[in-house]
Amino acid sequence: MAAVAALLVCLAWMFFVHVTSCEGCGQDEREALFKLKADLEDPSSFLSSWVGQRDCCTWSRVVCDNFTGHVTELHLGWPSLRDDSVFSGYNSFGGPIPDQLQNLTSLKTLRLSSNQFYHSVPSWLYRLRYLETLNLSGNQLDGKVSTAGIGNLSSLVDLDLSFNHGLKFERGIPESFKSFCRLRSLSLQNVILNQNISELLEILGECASDTLQILLLFNCQLTGQLTDRIGNFKRLNRLTLGNNFISGSLPMSLGEMTSLDYVNLARNNISGTIPTSFGALAQLGYMDISQNSLHGVVYPEIHFANMRKLTCFYASGNKMVLKAKPDWVPSMVLEELDLESWYVGPGFPNWLQCLQHLKSLDLSNSGISEPIPGWFWSISSQYYYLNFSRNQIPGRLPHVVPIVITISYFDFSSNCLEGPLPAISSNLTFLDLSNNLLSGNLFKFLCFNPSEMRATEFLSLYGNNLTGDIPDCWKTWLSLSSIWLGGNKLSGKIPKSLGYVSSLKSLRLQDNRLSGEIPPSLQNCSRLVIVDLSDNGLEGKIPEWMGQSLSRLSILSLRMNKFHGIIPKDICDLQSLQILDLSHNSLSGALPECVVNLSAMATPNNNTLGVIAVYGVQGQSLLDTQILVRKGKLLDYSTILNYVRSLDLSCNDLSGQIPNEISSLEALKYLNLSHNSFSGAIPEDLTAMHSLESMDLSWNLLSGSIPSSLGSLTFLNYLNLSYNNLVGKIPSSTQLQSFDSWSFIGNQELCGPPLNLDCSYDSRLHSLMDGEEKDEEHALYWFSSGVVFGFVGGFWGVVATFAFIQLSTNPESELKDHTGKKMWILVMRLLK
Repeated sequence: MAAVAALLVCLAWMFFVHVTSCEGCGQDEREALFKLKADLEDPSSFLSSWVGQRDCCTWSRVVCDNFTGHVTELHLGWPSLRDDSVFSGYNSFGGPIPDQLQNLTSLKTLRLSSNQFYHSVPSWLYRLRYLETLNLSGNQLDGKVSTAGIGNLSSLVDLDLSFNHGLKFERGIPESFKSFCRLRSLSLQNVILNQNISELLEILGECASDTLQILLLFNCQLTGQLTDRIGNFKRLNRLTLGNNFISGSLPMSLGEMTSLDYVNLARNNISGTIPTSFGALAQLGYMDISQNSLHGVVYPEIHFANMRKLTCFYASGNKMVLKAKPDWVPSMVLEELDLESWYVGPGFPNWLQCLQHLKSLDLSNSGISEPIPGWFWSISSQYYYLNFSRNQIPGRLPHVVPIVITISYFDFSSNCLEGPLPAISSNLTFLDLSNNLLSGNLFKFLCFNPSEMRATEFLSLYGNNLTGDIPDCWKTWLSLSSIWLGGNKLSGKIPKSLGYVSSLKSLRLQDNRLSGEIPPSLQNCSRLVIVDLSDNGLEGKIPEWMGQSLSRLSILSLRMNKFHGIIPKDICDLQSLQILDLSHNSLSGALPECVVNLSAMATPNNNTLGVIAVYGVQGQSLLDTQILVRKGKLLDYSTILNYVRSLDLSCNDLSGQIPNEISSLEALKYLNLSHNSFSGAIPEDLTAMHSLESMDLSWNLLSGSIPSSLGSLTFLNYLNLSYNNLVGKIPSSTQLQSFDSWSFIGNQELCGPPLNLDCSYDSRLHSLMDGEEKDEEHALYWFSSGVVFGFVGGFWGVVATFAFIQLSTNPESELKDHTGKKMWILVMRLLK
């Protein structure tokens, strides 16, 4: 009888549940969802099923409790757990998080990830005390996260606020997190915490050390040292603390966390050695400790002893030494290995033969100085990424590189490779063989199999000994975005077929022996951002179409060529231009007043250059570089290239006044107009160029006084006004008096500190024999001696003077040489 009674009770309960579950969601919750839909920005109509009097439990993205009918789950994030077929990417819900959600008091799961929600995290969310999963990641939420009342969410199992726009816990994770005893996953990536990592772990360890399995705190501005306290989280299998300011050494207790399968500690300030206890992490599949300050010796037989599941190991940017026994056989199943800047050499690592699953390998800057063995080429078909750059690897590449059937990234730059270029596969997307000793011509390399289209996007052969013409067979290289052939001995004309490479963004042919004119076909390359043709023998006029067709140009360098004619006004249409270098040519005429239109040089923080980079398979970037003249010296800019603004027109035949409009280039850092024939006064409004760090106006015909406004250019650390016709007293200012006297010499009527020339008449007269320059003193002495010793010497002195004057008026003369020009000015002053 008891059994029958129990059965009847069960049947009654099941009937009750069936009846109640058929009632569906309540009217209050349905109305709340209707209001929620009305307030949501839903341009893609994902909530089109939320209509009519239908049971809201049947609506997409809504889950109800089977017993009570209350709404317990709302999936408006990505991916949708209810209806994956509706959705194949990011959502498009937007606006502030609707406050109607607080009426869904039975919610256990709320997913709003990967949308366009903005404003702050509303504090009324903390009233939803049954919440177990709260995911607001991937939105545009910002501002401070209120911590008052957040402890009410003590049922939380999964909390994710990652990757929003500026979310911040003002004082870090609060003490109320100590009540989160069920917490299994905490993801606050890109949320500003400004907290000591030890304090954070102490709070979480109070109640969640036995439950926490996932802790993701990437880029949270964490400080302090990672201590053995981390070892208390025994169940942790995924740990991300990358891109913070954590210091100290790696704790030994990390090696005792045997559940770990994913660890990311990259880009911190961690120092010391890798503990030998790491070898016990048998479940570890992924580890990234790159870009820290680790050092010491790693013995792979010990440190990797039980890591049989390790597939990805990234440790670049540390100063470690890998000491493997000659017979070491790796037990890992590595697919990606990055030991950039580790010392692995000097021999070529034989243990690579045993890593049969390896697909991505970076041993750049690893001290290898032995040739590449033949066995490596025979197994290289397994790779898609190879980087052996910045070693001392000698020898030759195979005539036909067999590896590149599958490889997409191949970097052997900055080695000692010699011989001709190999034939490469059409599948290769990135090739860098720069800074080697490769020789021969480009024909077989570029024109090999001319009917096959190439997938190559980046090609750098810079800094080799390549000779001959650049072949005119670029029609099959249409995917190229960067061509770097500079620093060789290439000759002939720029090939017309380069105009077919319409995807080209960076063209660098500098420091060769090219001749002829710039081909008009290049105007088809309208995506060009960088053009560097400097240090060649190119001639003709600067094409007007450059300003019309290459509107995206950020860097244009034509220095050290034979261009003549005027600077075309169309250049002023290049509103993205950050660096313009036309120095060391034979350009004439005036500086166009339209320079005011060069808006990228006028607006600070207007970064039009962007990231001129080619991304490799693993996300690395190869930044473009540029040679600039600063402080009278050639300097190489790379990492700060995006912030450089430079205008260099020096060593030409430009004349007329320096236009006042140039002062509108407020973001300009480097201005060089030296060794021209500019006349008139220095523009008074240069004070507006408050970003100026270097200005060279020397060796011109400038007159008048030095504007006192120059003293207000606080960033100016290089100034050269020498060898002009400037007069009067050098304005008194801390800035101007900080420069050496050579910044002002060669202006006969200029006086005052830092020149040792008093501005009184008697002192200036006496200074003719006590000038600053030794060569002027010598010349005056011999000129006076010539007068004393007779008419003949004086006569020939006058003849020599007229000879100098005659040469200076000859446009083909060599008087553009600095020494000759200096002598001419000296003789003119002596005659005066």
